[in-house]
Amino acid sequence: MGVMHDWCEAFDTYPRTYDFLHAANLLSAERKRCNVSSIMLEMDRILRPGGRVYIRDSIAIMDEIQDIAKAMGWQVTLRDTSEGPHASYRVLVCDKHLLHA
Repeated sequence: MGVMHDWCEAFDTYPRTYDFLHAANLLSAERKRCNVSSIMLEMDRILRPGGRVYIRDSIAIMDEIQDIAKAMGWQVTLRDTSEGPHASYRVLVCDKHLLHA
C-alpha cells in the first residue's frame, strides 16, 4: 500500500480494502492536526472484516486509542514492545470482526 501521509482526509481506496494496517507513532503525531477518532474511523473504513491493525504509539495516547477501538467493535490487545514493560511505547493489536448475517 505504501506510506499514507494525510490521515485528515478520506483516502480514495476504491475498490481496494486492506487485510492489515500498521501505524507507528501516527496517532500521537497527527493528533495536533486531526481528530484521533476520525483517523481511526478511516482506518476502520479501509480495513476488511477479519483484518488486523497494529498501532505502535506512546503510552500517553493508548487509553484514548483503546477506547475508540473498542467503541468501533474491534477486539483489542495491548502488548509491550521489545523494550519491555517500562518502555514509553506500547503496541495495540486490533482485530476487526467478520460481519455476521
